Amino acid sequence: MTFEVIFIWRGVTIKDYSFATESFCYWLLLGCIPIVLASIGVHTNKIYDIVVKMNEEFIYVCSLGPMYRKPFLEGQLLIWQLCYAWFGFVSFVGGLYVVFPLVGLIYQSLFATLDENTTRPLQFPMWLPHDDPYRTPNYEIFLLIESTLCFCFVQTFCGKAVKTVSSIYGPPLVYQVSFSSLAICLIAYQIAE
Repeated sequence: MTFEVIFIWRGVTIKDYSFATESFCYWLLLGCIPIVLASIGVHTNKIYDIVVKMNEEFIYVCSLGPMYRKPFLEGQLLIWQLCYAWFGFVSFVGGLYVVFPLVGLIYQSLFATLDENTTRPLQFPMWLPHDDPYRTPNYEIFLLIESTLCFCFVQTFCGKAVKTVSSIYGPPLVYQVSFSSLAICLIAYQIAE
């Protein structure tokens, strides 16, 4: 997140507002990771209480008979199917964030000529004061850090949050979907660029 603040500052000082805006959006997305994890950690006891009550309600509904049990179980199945579809989509998008720079790097290593004037690809825009983030060893370090951040984002907003949120919360699901749509818009922006 500190790097993104530096990139925002750099974008504003050189009046490259598209770079600053993109960096701000990444800062916002990365800032959501500790907020989501902290909120789940703080409310762990409430989550356990709700899960126990849900288990009691599940046992009660199952004892009522097929007329009540069938619609309840169909609703639960739909929730699980939507969660798995969401997990697949977010994992696919996060995987593309890691795969595209690697494919570009392989292309440059195998087929690019010296006169193509290409830079090594990273997932997010980078800038360092008085240094080049695309030279060795900076590039390898930043590629590893940015790939790790992609996996952290997928794990936070899909792995843990969908599992917990889909079965327990209502408002955090809206919060999660709104920030995930911001990530999708950024991905579309990068692809269009």
